Amino acid sequence: MSINKLIPIRDAVFEACEDMGIDTTGQIPTLTRWAIKAERKIGSYYGWKKKKAVLDIVNCKAKLPQGAMKVQYVLIGDHGCDCDDIITSLNSWIGTFQPAANDTFLVIDTAGDENFSCGTRWEVQDNCIVFQKNMNGQKITIQYLGYVEDCDGFIEINENHVEAVTAYIKWKFAERSRYSPIKMDHNDIAKNKNEWKELRSEAMADDSEISDTDRNDIVAMLHDPFVGFGLEKGMY
Repeated sequence: MSINKLIPIRDAVFEACEDMGIDTTGQIPTLTRWAIKAERKIGSYYGWKKKKAVLDIVNCKAKLPQGAMKVQYVLIGDHGCDCDDIITSLNSWIGTFQPAANDTFLVIDTAGDENFSCGTRWEVQDNCIVFQKNMNGQKITIQYLGYVEDCDGFIEINENHVEAVTAYIKWKFAERSRYSPIKMDHNDIAKNKNEWKELRSEAMADDSEISDTDRNDIVAMLHDPFVGFGLEKGMY
């Protein structure tokens, strides 16, 4: 992964408008919707941020925050959004006991140390966490991955996605011209579509390169004498 900063998705929208020479008045909602769709098609773990939220359960469902892309942990109860110490302890516990990925976790506080037990299982449907039994009125604390938003509510994207997102907007704008009095040539529309596909592939390829932090973690893991190759050689 190349070193990229996150920038508001509206930058890609304005860049597309400037390239096409169109007025943004009245177009921003539609173009932003296209831009978000393009970003979701590209996808990137490095464009997401770890967030925490406390949710209310109604019957057997809890509504996820807007922009949530992947739920990592579900804790029973209200532990607040500043519960990094509990999540750290949970990670260690999961490494030892290997529970199912879709388990909920009940925090058991014993003499200041957190222990955990598995609760009811869940799945995500229609942007809601759905539990296998009725848990109406209870609260849960979740850690999830979601898009970063700027102060105006626009999601932020990796800087290396801007060209691809801009190309997607141009293609959709050209395709929409088929339903207007002034139509673009079919070959030009196809050209815009192919350009979007190429730039999307380039952006995805850039994102597939691991970061320096991840690389260092992998190196440290492979050279740890208690795991992997080192453990195998030490046993015999």
